[in-house]
Amino acid sequence: MNSAIASATILPFRQKIPLRPQGSPARFSLRERAQVVEWQHWASRVGLTRMVVEHEAEQGGFLLVYDTEKPWAAYGIGIEHGRFIVWRPATGVTFGAFDLLSDALAAVIANRLGAGSASQARVARC
Repeated sequence: MNSAIASATILPFRQKIPLRPQGSPARFSLRERAQVVEWQHWASRVGLTRMVVEHEAEQGGFLLVYDTEKPWAAYGIGIEHGRFIVWRPATGVTFGAFDLLSDALAAVIANRLGAGSASQARVARC
């Protein structure tokens, strides 16, 4: 083994580093919008075919996710105090708050699939 490798110092990193700096505006960044576009492929497999990113002065940024066959949004993801809040617009029920957009998007898929205890635990721990 190379002596430089053997004597290297390993720096610990958190597994998930939130990409949203503290005090960021409550709107989706370009990076987050790109993440939604990438996620659309997976969402379409479970019947979620249209995503709309909006921004209103009073409410801030939010993402509406639409079911294939319905004219109203099936899910919403908003930004509040630097976290991504996931809710069902039809019922108004909020079912998660996440530091990472990827976790919020995963919670939408898990909820859509009526996922079992492992996914529900992931949603509950937020």
